[in-house]
Amino acid sequence: MDGKVFEHQVIMTIGKTQNGFILTEDVVRKSLDTFIGKPVIYNKDQGFKHYAKNVLEQDGYYDCDIGYIKGDVHIENNLVYANVFIYENYIGLWHGKYDNWLIDVNDNKKNFVLDSIEVF
Repeated sequence: MDGKVFEHQVIMTIGKTQNGFILTEDVVRKSLDTFIGKPVIYNKDQGFKHYAKNVLEQDGYYDCDIGYIKGDVHIENNLVYANVFIYENYIGLWHGKYDNWLIDVNDNKKNFVLDSIEVF
């Protein structure tokens, strides 16, 4: 599928999340291997949702896949950067950084699995 790779894009900020969870650099570093290939989702509701995975699947959340994290995932100054591939028809929806992301935190809270990043 045609599209464009955007290099060195901000895909996550390290620190306190909207729901009060604190992502430390150590937790993010231990989770970086889960980022490659994860989808970039266009959130057509333009805001935060109820993020229970089964609710998202029923709402068609994953139907709005506009690209994916291609590679070169790394941390600089409390920001996570990566190369992001956006499909041709959706290039105008990408504005150089994420608006939100969805993660599954392990029970020990020492790492997580990235599920997706979002743009509004």
